[in-house]
Amino acid sequence: MIPKLNEPAPELHISEWVQGEALGLHDLKGSVVLVEVFQVNCPGCFLFGLPEAIRLHDLYACKGLVVIGLSTVFENY
Repeated sequence: MIPKLNEPAPELHISEWVQGEALGLHDLKGSVVLVEVFQVNCPGCFLFGLPEAIRLHDLYACKGLVVIGLSTVFENY
């Protein structure tokens, strides 16, 4: 999957949705979407990345920001 400038974002290929209903980026057309990718065994993700994603959601969800948390268990998975 290689995104290209000025073209629609490629769809995410999610093997299992844990919370919420499955959705595609096409469902969010017109929204600003932040995909926060993290590993469940990454301390830095939980100390820095996720709190920042939550902060951005709290600030901008009312203006249309959609935050998707995408976790992986292993590198390159």
